[in-house]
Amino acid sequence: MAGTLFLLLAALALSALFAGSETAYYAVNRLRLEHEPRPDWRQRLLAGLTRNPAFFLATLLVGNNLANQLAEASSRALLGAWQVPPWASLLVLTPVVFLVGEVGPKQFMLHRPERRLLAVAPVLALCRILFLPLALPLVFVARVLRGGGEEAALGRAQLARLFLEGRRSAHPEAAVLQAAYGALSSRGRGLRSFLRPRVPILPVRVERAAALQQLREASPGFLLLREPGSPRPWLLLPGDRLVLAPPELPPRELARPIPALDAAMDLAAAVQRLARSGAAHAVVLEEGQVLGVLDLEAVLLRLLDPEGGLSRRPPTPIPVPS
Repeated sequence: MAGTLFLLLAALALSALFAGSETAYYAVNRLRLEHEPRPDWRQRLLAGLTRNPAFFLATLLVGNNLANQLAEASSRALLGAWQVPPWASLLVLTPVVFLVGEVGPKQFMLHRPERRLLAVAPVLALCRILFLPLALPLVFVARVLRGGGEEAALGRAQLARLFLEGRRSAHPEAAVLQAAYGALSSRGRGLRSFLRPRVPILPVRVERAAALQQLREASPGFLLLREPGSPRPWLLLPGDRLVLAPPELPPRELARPIPALDAAMDLAAAVQRLARSGAAHAVVLEEGQVLGVLDLEAVLLRLLDPEGGLSRRPPTPIPVPS
């Protein structure tokens, strides 16, 4: 009977460990954990454990289920030895597991999540090794359900929570976390809110005097040139190059090709496309109409200051000259 009681207490302790660790994981600032100037061995261990969210959460899920099963079996055996009917054992076990194995440890770990998660990091590392055969299938199923993408299960949601926490702080990196959170939360919203609208569009053979006149009237500081029939029909003409260039150089030779993007494209995909093309700007189209120009510098300003930066008015399609 003493052995059965010990198993019950051990199962409740393990259930509390896994339930509390999951709550602490969502509350801890993982950026600070990863980039601690002088991390000790426990910080390095915990950073390695949480680097792959899918594996870490699968380990906690497996451990919590095993602990609850062990608690149920040992409590039934213990109460059966005391000749307590099964329905009575269920009434006794449920509130005990709920309070001792779930609610209590979650509240305890939430009070100081980083410090207490660091304290149990060695135990979690051992469980990671022991439960690996059971956790691997769960990670595989999660990735299949996500369509085989590169993101770990729940990775984007957890990063968003992390950046949301960081941007509310008074630390110097809060502005960067604000921008990162804005980029994450922009998923599925397209590019309309990140554009410089009302950029003048001129034919590629425009005269220098006409281009300078349009530049004086334009606020973005650059012009768009269009060359129909070309493989890369859109060119960006920076205002400073036009003003400082020798008068004999035509605007066409001062402009550089930029890609064209669909307005429904995700911001992250648009940035990847710009990186591959080596451009910092792109013309954004919707049903053949120009909505504006995607400017990486303006996008960063928009992410850092959601209430300012770019115009809050929705972009108006610009007629494309023939």
